[in-house]
Amino acid sequence: MDELKSLIARLHNEKYPEADVIFLAGSVIRGEGTKTSDLDIVVIYSSIPNAYRDSYRDGDSPRQSAVVLGFELFTWYLNMVPFQHEKKAPENP
Repeated sequence: MDELKSLIARLHNEKYPEADVIFLAGSVIRGEGTKTSDLDIVVIYSSIPNAYRDSYRDGDSPRQSAVVLGFELFTWYLNMVPFQHEKKAPENP
């Protein structure tokens, strides 16, 4: 986890220095990632003209996919998407 924290701090400093918030999301953070999983990064600016998706490789790290958006769109998204606050065990067939 320290490696991921260092990666996010470096990306914030080097690639998205003006971002207000940057964090990881997706399968890696949920503990469901595999060796081929990409890193899902959410980058939030207080104001940005257009949201966009940014995919790239960073050295030897897994492929990274960033969703870059403004705070207003992010808060709208949080209000519209139902979140699963706890993992549910799979049901037996």
